[in-house]
Amino acid sequence: MLDLSSNSFSGVIPSSIGNFSRLVVLNMSSNSLVGSVPSSLGGLKAANVIDLSHKSIFFGKPPKPMLR
Repeated sequence: MLDLSSNSFSGVIPSSIGNFSRLVVLNMSSNSLVGSVPSSLGGLKAANVIDLSHKSIFFGKPPKPMLR
């Protein structure tokens, strides 16, 4: 589990987050993130939960592997 919620992060999600292939839960909620969801998040095959909610603005489609 990687909980980065409520840390006042701003900007884009770094694509390197997708390198954590065994990550089960990624919580980046309640930050000020913007942009598109990086395609590398589709590489988080073990992830059961990816929370990008609250205060963030994303555009575009999520990576296809995230839509399972």
